Amino acid sequence: MYQKKKGFLLALVLVVLTWANIQSAAATTVQNAQLSDQARISLLTMWPSAPIYITFGHSAFRVVDPATNLDRIYNYGTFDMRSPLFVPKFVYGQLDYFLNSYDFELEFDYERRNENRKLVEQVLALERSDTQKVFEYLEWNALPENRVYRYDFMLDNCSTRIRDVLVHILGDRISFAGTANAAPMEAVNGQSAKTFRSTLDEFVGERPGWQFSFYLVLGTSSDKRINEWESMYLPFYLMHAFDKAVITDKGQSRPLVLEKKALIDPDNPTNYAAPWTNPAIYLWPVFGFALFLLLRRLYQIKQGVLVKSHWYFRLPDFLFFLLAGSIALINVYLDFFSIHFPTKGNLTIFWLWPTHFFVAFLILAGSRWCWLRWYYRLASAAALIPLLLFPLWPQALHLNLTPLLLIIAARMASYSLLPKKLS
Repeated sequence: MYQKKKGFLLALVLVVLTWANIQSAAATTVQNAQLSDQARISLLTMWPSAPIYITFGHSAFRVVDPATNLDRIYNYGTFDMRSPLFVPKFVYGQLDYFLNSYDFELEFDYERRNENRKLVEQVLALERSDTQKVFEYLEWNALPENRVYRYDFMLDNCSTRIRDVLVHILGDRISFAGTANAAPMEAVNGQSAKTFRSTLDEFVGERPGWQFSFYLVLGTSSDKRINEWESMYLPFYLMHAFDKAVITDKGQSRPLVLEKKALIDPDNPTNYAAPWTNPAIYLWPVFGFALFLLLRRLYQIKQGVLVKSHWYFRLPDFLFFLLAGSIALINVYLDFFSIHFPTKGNLTIFWLWPTHFFVAFLILAGSRWCWLRWYYRLASAAALIPLLLFPLWPQALHLNLTPLLLIIAARMASYSLLPKKLS
């Protein structure tokens, strides 16, 4: 028995030592991998695609060394939907992304065959020593124990990581048009000053369904005016920032980008515009009907007509306010309990109340408690206030939200005018 235990312990020690040697050899290989004079590092920028996570485009590093047949992509925008509790972590804001490295030909072939979109490469004017350092850092960062980072849509993502790698390696030798502490970008050519929300609008303006959703869930933190450094959270802004960046060595400055070219430039790129997804198209007729019902209610009161209400007439309102209340409950969670930066300070809660979810059941049941009349009146007024104060409202309010506010105001006003008892 003793011999067996001794043999088992010896085998275990050998396994541990072998694993340690493998890890050490891998680390040594990374540190000792030398690039040739022909090596170059590029920024790749992919144009937007259909999925929501590529709506704003994508960025990645490319490392090429013809002398060693090296051609790899380093992609900070990778996530695993199969990871445990992916959806709850995503909603809470605790989503982990990781750096993934793979052959460029795999990406290029996929883009060419499956994505009818533009792919631009910017070759960086790095010295050989800097190219080596960036490569070694990326290889180190791609190791399993180093690759994972906590993703933040606006503050720490696949684009900002690329910028930060260069700043980490080059230090104050690299200069962008704007620094982290620079003043916000000023309004130019008659356009408003840039905010996180307005830069998102540039990409979802033709996808009004997503734009509508963003205006519901994003808070006042997204209306913060941003500088050029902060704008680099979007791949297009990162690409343009690289165009203007310079490297300074021994008092001599040179552009960061040595060469810019389109690797893929389709003649007829896919148009992802989806105007039919605009909720306002469907909400305006609903408001028209809601206004008709309100005016009819006022006329009935003036004529002294007894108002009858059956449950099947109240069912559409039940479903509408159940959905509205559900959205409001999500907003409350995102604002007060999640760690998402963009959803903080959401004033949508002022007019889209989470209590609508519960009141929806009272509407369906035909409840006519006295306090409900005051609830309906206050809810109706709350929905009108952002529209009346539109220029002064502290949170950006898209015009497509207008019919939603008017429907809430009209239906709540109608219910506030019902008699105390229904027949």
